[in-house]
Amino acid sequence: MTEARSHSHHEHRVRQRLIKAAAIHLTTNDFDETLLEQAALGAGYSLDQARTFFQTSEDVVVALYHGFADDLESRLADLPQGTLSERFKALMQVKFEITEPYRKTLSRLILKLSDRNDPLGVLSAETEAIR
Repeated sequence: MTEARSHSHHEHRVRQRLIKAAAIHLTTNDFDETLLEQAALGAGYSLDQARTFFQTSEDVVVALYHGFADDLESRLADLPQGTLSERFKALMQVKFEITEPYRKTLSRLILKLSDRNDPLGVLSAETEAIR
């Protein structure tokens, strides 16, 4: 493995640890501006190290959303053929499967998720690239 690939792999692992720590924090705490700091603490990194990957607390949540979207996209080809209703049901089952481990986290974010004017809202301009 080249040094660049090793460095990239390390960065990916750090980023994933921060996202996971943020998700864990959100299972018992509501979202606030200290999330990035709490994620850094939970993952064993300094806030400065965390800011290498995320500038704001919202950024780490959007990264979590991106992970869901990437996982879903990787499974689209495996959806069964059928009627629109059958395909929609299969798609929703996959979405629930992907997000199940994060159910408590998402429940803490539900007010933000459902507000299109909130940067973390699923219909906000900030999350448009994920849809």
